[in-house]
Amino acid sequence: MTRVHEEDVHDALLRYAGEETVEIGDGEVDIEITPVDIHTIDSPDSIIWVKLNLEMFSERFRVKLPLPVEAEAAGLDHAKEDLEKFIQRENYIAELPMLIVAEKGFDSDEESVKQCVSYNLEQIPERLLDE
Repeated sequence: MTRVHEEDVHDALLRYAGEETVEIGDGEVDIEITPVDIHTIDSPDSIIWVKLNLEMFSERFRVKLPLPVEAEAAGLDHAKEDLEKFIQRENYIAELPMLIVAEKGFDSDEESVKQCVSYNLEQIPERLLDE
């Protein structure tokens, strides 16, 4: 069986790395995409960190999402094992804001909770890495 090389996948992901600021309505969104190769220390093989900083009501709200990427020649069914490890180990935590509008004043807090997540697994052929 042929092999899909983790380094090749990561190198292809790096083409999508970057930062941009976009104005949407009255707000502003800073978008950052950062692929990280973790195949020698953890599962899955890479993480694409997607970070959004939303400016609304003169405040900044941060969204940080880890998108798992697996180089798996055998395909989707075998990659599910790595997704399960990724979920169980909890090494790469999503961060989501919650906006509270109160009668007056500012306050903040942080809660760590377990939350149900639906993963849409998308398999692509290796040849797309070169496009």
